[in-house]
Amino acid sequence: MSPDVQRALAWLVIFGLPIAGFVAGLLRQRVPNAAVIAAGAVAALYALLLLAAGTWAAACWDCVSDEPLSRGTYFMLALTWGGLFAALVELSVWAGTRVSHIVRRDLSR
Repeated sequence: MSPDVQRALAWLVIFGLPIAGFVAGLLRQRVPNAAVIAAGAVAALYALLLLAAGTWAAACWDCVSDEPLSRGTYFMLALTWGGLFAALVELSVWAGTRVSHIVRRDLSR
């Protein structure tokens, strides 16, 4: 895969998942469990990321080879940045749920 395609996919994930989380929160009125399903999916994807990175790093925690950092360091980076990104997506789900609640409350007056 070319670096341009990788960069485009990264931007799609970085901006697409929080927007999808917000939309899932907005869908709470039509599908009551949409926000819970979206939050569970984000938690499952984060767990899968940690499982994959941990399995890769556990084979040789201090191996460096051609890379500037060790596998353990890459695992810690995945743990930190993946967790922050998962929290951002969860926050967007919550924001969509709140906006949905506010709109429903204002329309019922």
